[in-house]
Amino acid sequence: MSRCLPFDRELPKGERGYTFFAGVDHAWEHEERSSPEDVDGQEPTEYRDASGYAGVRAEFGKVKANVGANLRRYDFDDVSAAGGGEIDNDDRDRLQSEFGARVGYMVAPDWEAFVQGIYDRREYQDRVDNFGFDRDSDGVQGAVGVKGRRGPVSGEAKIGVIHQAFDDPAFDDVTTLDFDADFLWRVAPGLRISGFVDRTLEETTLPGASSYTSTAAGLRLAKRVAADLDAHAFYAMAANDYNDDNRDDYLTDAGFGLRYFIMPNVFVGADYTYSQRLSDEGGAQYDRHTVMARIGAQLDDAYGDGDPLATAGASGFYLGLQTGHGALLTSNDGPRGGGGDVTAEFGESGFSGGPFIGYRALIDDFLLGVEVDGSLADKEWLHDADRDFGVKKKNEIGLSAIAGMRAQGDSLFYGRFGVVSAEFESDYSRRGEFTELKDREYGIAGGLGAEFPIAGGFSARMEYVVAAYRDYDIGAPLGVADDNFANIETTARIGLVYAFGAEEREAPPPVDFSGFYAGLQAGHGTLESDNTGPRPNAAAPAFTFDAVRSGQGFTGGFFAGYGRQFGDFYLGGEAEVEISDADWNIDRDPDGRIYSVQKEWTIGASARAGYVLNDVVLVYGRAGLVGTQFNTSYDFRADSVDQDDFKPGVRIGGGAEIAVSADTSIRLDYTRTDYKGYSVDYNSGVDTFDNAENLFRVGVSHRF
Repeated sequence: MSRCLPFDRELPKGERGYTFFAGVDHAWEHEERSSPEDVDGQEPTEYRDASGYAGVRAEFGKVKANVGANLRRYDFDDVSAAGGGEIDNDDRDRLQSEFGARVGYMVAPDWEAFVQGIYDRREYQDRVDNFGFDRDSDGVQGAVGVKGRRGPVSGEAKIGVIHQAFDDPAFDDVTTLDFDADFLWRVAPGLRISGFVDRTLEETTLPGASSYTSTAAGLRLAKRVAADLDAHAFYAMAANDYNDDNRDDYLTDAGFGLRYFIMPNVFVGADYTYSQRLSDEGGAQYDRHTVMARIGAQLDDAYGDGDPLATAGASGFYLGLQTGHGALLTSNDGPRGGGGDVTAEFGESGFSGGPFIGYRALIDDFLLGVEVDGSLADKEWLHDADRDFGVKKKNEIGLSAIAGMRAQGDSLFYGRFGVVSAEFESDYSRRGEFTELKDREYGIAGGLGAEFPIAGGFSARMEYVVAAYRDYDIGAPLGVADDNFANIETTARIGLVYAFGAEEREAPPPVDFSGFYAGLQAGHGTLESDNTGPRPNAAAPAFTFDAVRSGQGFTGGFFAGYGRQFGDFYLGGEAEVEISDADWNIDRDPDGRIYSVQKEWTIGASARAGYVLNDVVLVYGRAGLVGTQFNTSYDFRADSVDQDDFKPGVRIGGGAEIAVSADTSIRLDYTRTDYKGYSVDYNSGVDTFDNAENLFRVGVSHRF
């Protein structure tokens, strides 16, 4: 449901009486390949998006009222199909009409309470779509909320109900909770953190689904390095639940970028974005790395005469050693008996480590650099069944560009993007026949991290890197067509860095980490399941299947705790709650097993103990207990199981919490959690699952 209605628009402060407003917009767009509506044409689908709005706003004393309307028309072009012929997109053309009103009352000078309502109509050009569904619908949305400012934080929040009624009797009406909140936190001069969470009801023309409910949340950090230099980082995730269909998609975007003004109103910039979609729909998952260079202009000058501009600072070479822990994940696709095929995900955790060397320079508080690293690894997974296969990673060399920002105490926050080359050993055996492949595969890698001084020219670093490698085929024995392996690696690393010619800087004001605190965190991790179970086999003796299924996903949540600092030592406790989309899937088509495990949400508590370095960095370890809800879906022949299990786990790990102001910190945290196992009885057999996860999170906390 649109969030762009005119009654959300503000008048200049101090306006009274009536104000009328209106506007129109027209755009020629193309549909992203990542869209769930992408129709797999030879080229992306092009469409036109025309809209107009009009409304009136009244303001008298403490009462404010908005009334408005918004019309939006979509016109999609046909596109040539990848397999020949043409895809008809006329059934997606539609007109969306929205009418709304909002009434607010100023309960305090900086606080407004309001109530609002929206009526909308979705009318499609075709009476029925290409699959025979009438997609016209009517909807209403009502909500109450507040808007205001408290100190450095401003924002708006509302809660209500969305209801949509569809003309086609095959579609059920949708009624769901509606919520929407956003905030802007001015942490310090030149540093802002903004965030949002909301729910909307979106259109779809996928067969069998009336619409999908999208629940999204995100954070963005923006830093004004100098008058002519800006940097930013962001993280957002969304869960799309398709109505009248069992499909669920989980989308994540994370990245960073910078903008440099070569003149007061002309800029150049660069951005890196990592995007991922996880889905229980076969073939709908993807990972995407995007690097974009920009040049642009704006009417308003970014800076004026006399404003401090970015200047070159310290630069030089550095080197170091690092060690890491993470998972090697492999997506396996290949043919199976009876003319079918399988798509499955495997993986297991292991350690790696090696040296690195680089060169970097500071422009005011902005960091630019380049780094070469190498590592040896023991990451390996094995599939033990009637056919045995596996992948082992042996060594790697990488080249990365690094960009980041300097915080107080000379700590550095940075992102990296680069290329990697790794050696893999892949084995495959069946019924006494064996084949092996040893080869170097190239890939791309991105990540983020932090570095903080210890003493002299020495610093410590903590970072997280995800690398995706080129897929390859391995010839399966017995004349069967090749299997395809696509490898992804996740690694949390800690390292010791020595910088040549490091300059001594003035010590920052000391920070006391004592007291109550609360914050938000988001992260990425891997879910591993040691899966065993009996497998009858008509072509060979029965056997017991044994392998580690593994997948990846994102998480987001809240945490709060209390701690005390005793000199440079720290001791405290913390509670947390999070939601997650981490999962793995296996799809054996047409007559085999289709099953998956997804981590849905977690609550937990842990103790933290640590040491404060240079008065502004808390290095800590943690140990605690968590409880997690897992959903296991299992389909085999005529049997179908959808099972929820809430399982306890032991979580251990550690991290670094770096103060960016007297009461605000940014932290990096890595944990390993092992859960109690469970079983799934699907009538013709019983499978067991022992779950574990690696989880890297970035958090922002405020001390009270």
